Amino acid sequence: AKTSAGDYCVFLDEAAVEHPDFALLGMPHLDKEKYTRAINGVLSKIEKETGLQVIIAAHPLSRYENDPAAFDGRQLIKGRTIDLVAGCCFVVAHSSTAISYAVIFDKPILFVKTDDMISKGRSGFIDVMAASVGLKAVNVDSQEEFDDLDLNYRSWSTERYDEYKYSYVKTRGLADQTVWEIVAREIRNTI
Repeated sequence: AKTSAGDYCVFLDEAAVEHPDFALLGMPHLDKEKYTRAINGVLSKIEKETGLQVIIAAHPLSRYENDPAAFDGRQLIKGRTIDLVAGCCFVVAHSSTAISYAVIFDKPILFVKTDDMISKGRSGFIDVMAASVGLKAVNVDSQEEFDDLDLNYRSWSTERYDEYKYSYVKTRGLADQTVWEIVAREIRNTI
């Protein structure tokens, strides 16, 4: 189903309960049921309060084809994250590096974490990522934080995005050129 620009929000999935890196790094797995309940709860709140559809930008290593109900039947799209972020109203994320797309396209970001993430040492990354753009992550398992969640995304700050962009995405002062255009220009200048 084609969605016209601006009538959806994107959840940047990280395959949080099944990503193989967690096992390699010796990190404890999240409880699938707790995670799914918490994330679907906030995504439902977003849909209800904003009228926007939530689309899941599925992580490349996710295996939701084995669990199509993982996000309560929401549309799952793999391999088109940059396009989804470019056309959305705002982004919901944990600590995905794909937040760089939200920064590049100046899209508001809602950082979310859960009690299980906090208790298993998985929320530090989220807090650091949120702080890097001047935001604070919301614990969606905290009834108070969940109830106080301001979903007026047009008012969310993006003022620290340039700081993030020039620290992590591109060099200040370079024109908006691709890496290959810059490399080609440098090669031509040295020949």
